Amino acid sequence: MDDMERIIVVFGTLENGDLWKGHFGDAEFFTKYDFFSGGAYEFTGRIKNLKKNEGEKHGSTEKMQGVKGLLSGCDCVAACVMSPNFRKMAENTVIQPVVVKGCENAGNFIKKIAYNYTLISSKVAGRKAGVRDTDIPVF
Repeated sequence: MDDMERIIVVFGTLENGDLWKGHFGDAEFFTKYDFFSGGAYEFTGRIKNLKKNEGEKHGSTEKMQGVKGLLSGCDCVAACVMSPNFRKMAENTVIQPVVVKGCENAGNFIKKIAYNYTLISSKVAGRKAGVRDTDIPVF
């Protein structure tokens, strides 16, 4: 499958693999999945968040830059809550932030992302074409 049929989504998890329910940049780990049109998805990796305590204050640009450096190749970041740096990402980067509400576990979180694949992939395609849409989908 080519890149337009796949999006790479990263979200936060705890060390034990449970869903991180706080701000994206504060997660203990970043978990990566590839999502495909038609609802398929697959786990592709996990990275320890070495930038969790970077920056002088919550929402700092330094922290956002540090976290972005850990997410090479990522198309989309997803979290349970709106992160202060999601707005900066939406305005200034090729990475599409999304917020996924009402999920008690990582399985439900992943299913909601898969269900909203068409919306997310259209936003990602726009970003790859240079459109910096500041709208952050919440579902």
